[in-house]
Amino acid sequence: MTVSKDEKLYYNWDGDGSTTQFDFDFSIDNESQLVVMHTDNLGLQTTLELNKDYTIDEVGNDNGSFITFPIEGSSYGVATDEEIISIVLELPIEQTMPYEESDKLIKKRLERNFDYITKLLKIMNRKIERSIKVAEGSKLLPDDLFKNIAEAKKQAEQYAKKACEQVEGATELLNSVTAITDTLTEQFASLSERQQQITELTANALETINAEMEKVKQGAEYIKNSHTDSQLVKFKVVTDMTPAEYKELKRAGQLSAESMYFVYENDDTPKYTVEATAGETGGTTESEGA
Repeated sequence: MTVSKDEKLYYNWDGDGSTTQFDFDFSIDNESQLVVMHTDNLGLQTTLELNKDYTIDEVGNDNGSFITFPIEGSSYGVATDEEIISIVLELPIEQTMPYEESDKLIKKRLERNFDYITKLLKIMNRKIERSIKVAEGSKLLPDDLFKNIAEAKKQAEQYAKKACEQVEGATELLNSVTAITDTLTEQFASLSERQQQITELTANALETINAEMEKVKQGAEYIKNSHTDSQLVKFKVVTDMTPAEYKELKRAGQLSAESMYFVYENDDTPKYTVEATAGETGGTTESEGA
């Protein structure tokens, strides 16, 4: 068996909400050489437990095998499209096959050992590729890099705290503006209600005025149709006058012989009182309109 430079010793499978079997194409000698990890939709990664969260179908197959995840009893559900299942080969750095003195060269054993070393180097190389590195010739050492990261984290936390305080201040301001807006809304509603009341009162007043004007108009029409033009010139209209009020005005001397007064007892039957002019009948005539 050979190990190609393109041979993958890791697989990252995206879930789809239904798949429960995930393949790997490299050989493992035992179950402990396989590490399976789960990454959730927030990027949090955890290592799964064999025979609790997943099972391995076959060990020792040069063409690889597959795992089944999740299994019954696991706290995980079927991986969704926002979750990732990672399958990685993990080899201990050790040599467990002794070479005894012999005239024969056991090529198969040598090949397996060379394969093991090659796989181990590939694993280490991938870890190095995914590690934090500094450029060759840089004066920044790894310890300094982590120190800078820690300082940046501290500053970020301070900025985050300040931002939270500003958000709290903005929230208080928003609440204040909301309270003012609510007050203005209530006042506007009150003004609208008052305006509605004024509008209704105005409409009622106009209706009353129009009714009174209609009474005057009807009385004038009645007088016009019942008397000559020379008589109409001498008439004075007084609305809403009762006969008793008319007599009181007459006793007080506020009615002249050249005047005529009329009133309405109701909207349908006008009643008027005529004081005849000098030189005519010389008496007082009361009539009811039709």
